[in-house]
This record gives sequence, C-alpha cells and structure tokens, in this order.
Amino acid sequence: MKHPVLCIPLLLLLPFLVFSKKEIDFIPDPFDPTESDTFNLLVWGGGYSPSGNQLSLESNIQYFRKIRPILGLENSSMWTLFADGKDLARDLQFNDSNQPIPLINEILSELLGTSEDIGNRYRNNRLNPDDNSSNASLSNWLGKSTNQIGPRTNLIYFTGHGGKGTKKHPENTHACLWNNQIIKVSELTSKLDELPEDQACIMVMVQCYSGGFANFIFNDGNFSKGPSGHARAGFFATTFDRVAAGCTPDIQEGDYKEYSTHFWEALCGKSRTGKSILRPDYNGNGRTSLSEAHAYVVIHSDTIDLPIKTSEVFLRNLYPTSRKVEKENRNKSLESMEYGRLLEVGSSENRAVFIQLSNQIGIEEEFPYTQTKKKISGWKSQREKVVKEKKIHSDRLKKSKDLLKKRIKKAYPELQNPYHPLVLSILNGEEKESLISLVNQESEWRNYISTKKKVSLCEARRFALEKKEVKAMRLLNCMETIFLEDQLFRGKGVDSTEENIDSVETEKRNEDNIELLPAYYRVLGLENSYLPGS
Repeated sequence: MKHPVLCIPLLLLLPFLVFSKKEIDFIPDPFDPTESDTFNLLVWGGGYSPSGNQLSLESNIQYFRKIRPILGLENSSMWTLFADGKDLARDLQFNDSNQPIPLINEILSELLGTSEDIGNRYRNNRLNPDDNSSNASLSNWLGKSTNQIGPRTNLIYFTGHGGKGTKKHPENTHACLWNNQIIKVSELTSKLDELPEDQACIMVMVQCYSGGFANFIFNDGNFSKGPSGHARAGFFATTFDRVAAGCTPDIQEGDYKEYSTHFWEALCGKSRTGKSILRPDYNGNGRTSLSEAHAYVVIHSDTIDLPIKTSEVFLRNLYPTSRKVEKENRNKSLESMEYGRLLEVGSSENRAVFIQLSNQIGIEEEFPYTQTKKKISGWKSQREKVVKEKKIHSDRLKKSKDLLKKRIKKAYPELQNPYHPLVLSILNGEEKESLISLVNQESEWRNYISTKKKVSLCEARRFALEKKEVKAMRLLNCMETIFLEDQLFRGKGVDSTEENIDSVETEKRNEDNIELLPAYYRVLGLENSYLPGS
C-alpha cells in the first residue's frame, strides 16, 4: 500500500515536525553557547606516514579554517595538530594529474610492482600546524586547556585514519597518529578526563571505525563502568565496525564526499566549493543544531558511511541485543511498528531522516522496517551476482598478468631487482622500445588493459549497489533509534510483551535505565546545541 505521507513535501510537515510531545516533555534545553571565545578548537589529524597522509586531509582542515568565521568561531582559540607538524620533510601525498606517466613505467609498475601510487607525488604540508599529530602533542594541548578558567566547550575535529579494535574489545578502536602511533578510545577518554568538569567536549571524527569513539561518554570508554561525569557528545562518520569514505590524494575538492564535508556544509550553509546550501532546520526554530547537521549528512551523503552519534550508542548500550532472544524481540517489535507510529514518536531530525530516506529508497508500505530489510536483501543479491562476474574478469586479468610477467622476466631478468645497475638503461635506452614491443605481442597488453577496465566497471556497479544498501541501513538505524528512544521515555527496559523475557530482569533494567536518564539527557542536550554562527 502506498503511504500518502510520502507524497507530501517536507515543508508541509513542518508543523508536525516542530511540535513533539516527547521533545517538549523530555529533551532538556540545548546547551547554547553564543560567544565565540567560550570555545577551544582542536583540529587534529593527518596520516600515519607520508604514504597515508593524503591531500584531502590537509584540505579538510583548510576548509574548516575558511568557514570558521561563518560558524561564529573566529575568536575561538584554535590548535592544529597535523602529520609531522612543522618538520620541513615532504609529509603529504597528492596526485599530480598534469604529470604524465611514461608507458614503460606504467607497464612495469602494473606487471612487476604496484600501480597504486605511481601517479602520486609528495610535498610538505602547508598548514603551518602548531605541532605534529602525536600523543605528546595532544597532552600539551590538554595541559593548556586544563589551565583555562570558567565554563568552556572543547570542539575536537579529527580528520585522519583509524583502525579496528581487538576481538575481545571490538569497540575500543583507534585513531592513527604520525609515525605509526595510535590512540585508542580508552586512552583518549582517559586523557580527556584531565579536563575540568565544567568544560564540555564535542567531537567530530571522520576516520574508519570512528564510531568506537562514541563510547568516550562512558568511563574508560566502557558502558559497564558508567557514564562519564563530563559533558560529552560526538558525531562520527561510521560505526565501530565499518570503514569510512574519504581519504584521497585527489586535488579536486569538488570530488570530496566524506562525512565532515557535509557536516560543516550544513552548519555554514556553503559547500567547500562555494555553492550555497540550504541549512537544515528540522524543528523549525530558525537555527541549525549539531544534531540537525548530522541528520543532514545521513540524508544527503552518497557514500558507504553509516553515520552515528553518541546518543544512539548510549541507547544501544541501554538496550543490548547480545542474546538471541533480545535480538528476535527487537526485530518483532520493529516489524510491527507502523509508519504513522514512527512519525508520531520520533524526534524532529529523526522524522526528517525517516521521511527523506524512505522517499529515496522507495518505501511505500505500512510496515517500513520489513520492506526496508527486503530492499537490502534484494540489493545484496544483485551485488553478489556482480561480485561473481567481477571474479571471472579478475581471474582472466591474473592469467594475462602472469603470462606477461613471465615473458618480461625471461627476456630481462635484471628487472627482478629494481636496483640492478642495468635497470636504468633498460628503462631509458634502446631496450625500452624492445620491451614495449615484447609486451604488445599478440595484443596481450591491449587485452590486459581491456580486461582491467571490465574489472573496474564491475567494481563500480558493485559499489553503487553497496551505497544503496547503506542508505537502507541508515533507515533501519533511524527506525531502531526512534523505537529505542520511545522505549526509554516510556520507562520500558525491553520489549516486555514477549513471554520469554524474565520479568525480574526487565524490572531491574527499567530501574537501571531510569537512573541513567540524566546522563542520557546531558548527551542529548549537547548534541542539540548550536555553534555561535549556526
């Protein structure tokens, strides 16, 4: 059945989006700093080495600096920690499209080495950062911030790389620092504990597995140890168990699609290429909160990211699905939740996400959770077929590569050692044309390039289907958040209508969750706060 709400423009729904009983009764007034000088800004990131320090990371910081006055943060103290800091070494990787690659280099890198970075070059970063990206530099910044008197807000923006947690502690992910250092969720949480409790902390992180850092709202980054006594909230490109879109040596800023690009665009009303953006205002109060900017990313970002924020991680810790029965009951409850009910109980930004993502992926039935899961299943099936097709071409490519590699090594055994004294004469002397002719025998090199293009086309189709899946996964996440928040505000520990849930356990969880409500409100309030210019 086609749901009529889907045909109604979002603007016509604004009266409904603004007045939510849940928001009026339960959500506290947002923390609303209006003075730029009440903020400390830490802009932090870069790669772990020159080969992992892409131009886009530098560009992200340059973009933030450019829009800083629009955000109302021009008078805020700002500290930049990036890559190797002030060292004059060439620490930044960029792709120089104007630098042609000779055919002989293309052939040999493709067949005997790797063609992945052959078009990249290096230069020193141009940020003039305050220091390098390291644990020691972070401690120095914390020391300066700790000595400041009076309530302040620390806004930390990390743009870099990240890594997984361990099998035992999967959510204790890490951010990559310069010289192959790392900092784990638990370690950063402990460092931030050094700040006075009257200093709130907001994080925006874009690295792979960044969602693990949402746990910095708990002591030692661990829910079982209780909520932190510090006011904290954060917005993350993706969950603790997924990679993120972003890092590229590409010099074209218009091609940058990562999380923070859309997040800052929503808050300042201007894209990084200067295009005007309509600032999101899902509750109709004339301003754009941090949470609304996050919702804007969820709606508009066309990447593999699965963005998440601290309140969502808090909710999922309050209502875990570690046991099979809990997961089954959660799914049953969501599958029976009607479209209208989700609109009725959702917050303004969650309703906007729900409506717009439903429209994007074509959800038209009364029970949207079930239909969305079917959509994901269908796209996954299509993607698996494309993967099989890609494998056929990849196998052919490998066979062709092995043949050409064998042919080259037989004729030019010196090339097996790139530092052999005769290599330069082979690359630049009379032997160069002979080697190219050898590779081109029987059109084998032309066939190799043709097959490689087929592999790339299959990968592009696979990637497009994955992005559709992710859009649907964002919608599932939104519906689950609406459901869990409704459970919390109604004082329910679990979906207690199910007979196989222990009533004593349910009552205990109800009591525990009610005790944690003030901490949840504090996170929610900070997420719904505003930057001075937004």
